Amino acid sequence: MRLRIGIGMARMNRLCHKSPLAASYIIYGNALVGRYEQALQLLKTHRFRNWEGYGDVHDVYVDACLLAGEREIHAGKYHEALKDLHAALEYPENLEVGRPYHEGRLPEVDYWMGVAYDKLGNSAKSEQMFQQAVAALGPEQRREQPEMLYFAGVAAQKLGRSAEATRFFGELIDKGSQALAEPSDVDYFAKFGQRSSNRLRLAEAHYLIGLGSLGKGEVAKARDEFQAALKLNVNHLGALTQLASARAQTLASR
Repeated sequence: MRLRIGIGMARMNRLCHKSPLAASYIIYGNALVGRYEQALQLLKTHRFRNWEGYGDVHDVYVDACLLAGEREIHAGKYHEALKDLHAALEYPENLEVGRPYHEGRLPEVDYWMGVAYDKLGNSAKSEQMFQQAVAALGPEQRREQPEMLYFAGVAAQKLGRSAEATRFFGELIDKGSQALAEPSDVDYFAKFGQRSSNRLRLAEAHYLIGLGSLGKGEVAKARDEFQAALKLNVNHLGALTQLASARAQTLASR
């Protein structure tokens, strides 16, 4: 079932203070429907205990920061975008999530920073961020957050390293295809002892194939894969946002 968010901010605040679990769902729901500022406001004003059963709250925080930054880039608000992108690298004390040894989403953050600096005309800083995005891709991301291959790939494209980008996109498609071929009792994306349902596993597989296809310029194929992911997991935030991007590319090419 798709999360539905149709209540006022005052009521959302009351629910969040009453129930940490309600807070997590409301915040994620706001991100799903593009209300990134509302999601960030709730994330900044509510304290999450690390025993509340929502250890991924920082991922939602990063999602909201990055998506807000991406929206501001498209609106031409590049300085505002950089503020949100830098915020994505923070670990607010109220979230009670410690900074890990490896920053799993650095390729994504660095890529979008590179785009913002490029729009500002700062080519030296833009190139630096794209280089960092590629360099930040390590074995941990390949294993636990393979979608980072996409952002390393598009950063490599910006640097003119097309062969390297093609390898990254091919690896994404291979990982997704392998996951689709795995038996239902094997969780290709299991990490830290957590296992996802078969539908979520398959949705993630289609998402990865979609990212690889999008990177290779196969927009129609990417759109089909993102739609397949959403049929399996209607709340897949990455598939929702990338599908919108793929549609925008299709319209722009007409």
